[in-house]
Amino acid sequence: MIKADDIDKSPIIVTGMWHSGTRMLVDILETSGVDFGRSKNALADSTRDFLDLELNNLCHTLVLKRLNNLTPTKREKRQVAGILSRYFSFNGLWGFKIPTISYVMPYFIKLYPQCRIVAILRDARDVALSGVGIGAPAALPKRKDFNRDLDFLKFYLRHFREWLRFQRLKKKMFFGRTDIKEFQGINFSNIGFKDTKYPPKSHMFVAQLWVESTSRLIANRPYPQYYEVRYEELCQNPGKIIPGILQHAGITKYGNLQRLINIPNTTRIGKWKKVGEDVVREITLIAGELLGKLGYVHDNIPQRV
Repeated sequence: MIKADDIDKSPIIVTGMWHSGTRMLVDILETSGVDFGRSKNALADSTRDFLDLELNNLCHTLVLKRLNNLTPTKREKRQVAGILSRYFSFNGLWGFKIPTISYVMPYFIKLYPQCRIVAILRDARDVALSGVGIGAPAALPKRKDFNRDLDFLKFYLRHFREWLRFQRLKKKMFFGRTDIKEFQGINFSNIGFKDTKYPPKSHMFVAQLWVESTSRLIANRPYPQYYEVRYEELCQNPGKIIPGILQHAGITKYGNLQRLINIPNTTRIGKWKKVGEDVVREITLIAGELLGKLGYVHDNIPQRV
């Protein structure tokens, strides 16, 4: 196994809010020659997320318990080195994509001081409508959840502690705290297990996750390792934005630029303009303040109460 000190300290880390274009960034960088672990089945085909459960669990533990202490221990350095050595040869440019890193980026910057982070932002209104299946925290399952579903009962009893931890993690990632019991008049005790993926007002939950995740993400702007792009600018002007991404990532040879320019497309920009005003109003009620700070153009954004 490769020792922690022997690993090249220059991973390219892709991160950002879910449904914000991180998959597109991976496709651009991978097409440019960056190893994201595809040959070792470390890359989820649908999301391009790094699949290793151990590393993801470490990120989740940091979010739940260590947000005020994001300094890697010697044991954790060895642990991460061991995980990554399963998937990467470290002979060239390599990297991974984990959206949760938005919350714990200082940890990875201390772990890999020479890393290059490429983060992406996207309009909360499009994210909220694109990610309605992200879900919401839930209370304990009710009796109706077990009716005629013995498989779920067995799963629940076998994984009870993990299930509780996951609900706490969701609350921390959505709201920055674990003791919250309701949101926008929706009591979590009324959200059954089978409703967690598409709860009432799903778009409002995703908007809240966007606020928390994006606030954590942009707090890392002072770090020189951090490079930020806008989804909309990348799609509308890839010939201008992509070279900046490649330069930050340390990629000097990437072949035909047109091949990379063809990856982004504009078909998913501004979809929020095609939905009802009430839905857009509910999203901007939650995300409007941060949207304004980030310079997104919008009209009649209501004040959050």
